[in-house]
This record gives sequence, C-alpha cells and structure tokens, in this order.
Amino acid sequence: MSDISFEVSANSDSNSVHTIYRELEAKQVFVSWRPTIRLDVYIKTCEELTKCGIPLVPHVVARNIEDKDQYKAILKTFSEISLIRSVLLLAGDRRNPAGPYGNSLDLIVGHELKEIGIDTVLFAGYPQGHPLISNEELTRYLGKKIDYAISRDLKVEVVTQLCGCVEKSAEWIKNLYAEKNVLARMSVPVGRYETINRQFKKIYSNASQELAADGSGWSRSGFIESAARTIKRSNIIPKLHLISFDEIDTLLSIKPDLNSLLNRGLL
Repeated sequence: MSDISFEVSANSDSNSVHTIYRELEAKQVFVSWRPTIRLDVYIKTCEELTKCGIPLVPHVVARNIEDKDQYKAILKTFSEISLIRSVLLLAGDRRNPAGPYGNSLDLIVGHELKEIGIDTVLFAGYPQGHPLISNEELTRYLGKKIDYAISRDLKVEVVTQLCGCVEKSAEWIKNLYAEKNVLARMSVPVGRYETINRQFKKIYSNASQELAADGSGWSRSGFIESAARTIKRSNIIPKLHLISFDEIDTLLSIKPDLNSLLNRGLL
C-alpha cells in the first residue's frame, strides 16, 4: 500500500489507534495538540502510542508553549522516545500565544533540533489559503522556514492542511516542489460529512463552493479515489495523509475504499 499516515488527537485511545495503524498498514501517525489538551496528557499519549510500536509525528504548537524551558522539556522528552524522529511544527490556533513563540519559525531559530535526535521537520501548507494570512505571506514564511531548516541540516517535508479540491491541492504541491524542491503529502478529510463541512465553514467563508450544504456534492470515497489517482500519476506526491477530525472510527470505515484502490493498482 502507498505511504499512508493519519492524524489522531492527544486524548485518543492507544489500543484503537494501534488497531487502525495495523489495519490501514500506515507508516506514521500524527498526534495533534490542541489548546484545550494539557501538555501532560499530550506527552502521555505520545508515550503510550510509541509503546505500541507506532512511529509518531507529534504536533509541536508554538502558541501553546509557555516558555523556553517548557519547549526544551518537550524536545527532551521526544528525544528519549525512540520512535519519534519527525515533528510537525505549527503556529497554532490561539489568538494570543501562551508564551514567547508566535509562529513555527520561532521553534527552529536558535534551537538545534538535530542535536536531540529530530531528523525531519514538517510544516503546514495551505493550498486553499488561510483565513487570517494572505497567500503572499504564507508563501514567504513557508519559504523562510524551509530555507532555515535546510540550513540546519534538517530534512523538510510539508503536509497540506484542509482543502476541498484535490486538483487545487495537487497544483499547490507541484508549485512548491518547483520552487523549493520539497515534497508534500496530500491531506484528505475522511471524517463525517457534517464535521468536515463544519470545519470548512469555520475556516473558509466560501466553503459552500467546495462542499454542498446538503452533502450532495461530497463523496468521501470519491475524494479518496481522486487523491489516490492524482498521487499515482505524480512523482512528487508520494504520501497520503488522512484527517478524521477526532472521528477515528471513520478511519477504519474507509478500509474497503483503500482495499479497492489497492486491488486496482491505485495504491
């Protein structure tokens, strides 16, 4: 099967996640860290999942971190967990940062992640734009983050964020590769339609143009197949990233879709 990863929240049951990881034959599991989740709960979840033998990519969220000592403690903890060698660096959704870090660039400038065992950093990409940041700013800051991370001898990947159009996401990934020679994994929303639509409306004012209000324009199976076909045709989109919005039962429900794609040579 293709290189598949999926995302779970920091309070997910480790046995359930391990079952999904095994059934989907996933390569990595991302663990989100929302502002409402305490740091100790987040760290405990990461530790429990790695005990199950799951390679993790934890979210390190700049605006959730209270001070430099806390950040160093987080990195030290991750360095002691053998199955964590990659982190996804994010600014976060807090309007006001909890500490001195306002964006993900702050998390690599002046910090030697390579020395503590982190080999790869991932950054978020926004093919459909961002509600608070212009496309020009997004492009400029992503470029700065990529350049700085590479200068520190770190491997760099990008993972696209919520986007309702496979073609738009693929074009964005193609342009990123042409500009920076960096690969990006394509995110596919696989939660329930109502949840996905709510997330779109929360983030994008024109969400109705991407997802019909009654669900008639949305097919999870169709979206997954479209993404798989796009990845199959491309030599610069090697990975598929599944986002369930905490509805992790939906990850198991797509196994027949993935098996169908596999049998047809699309995964």
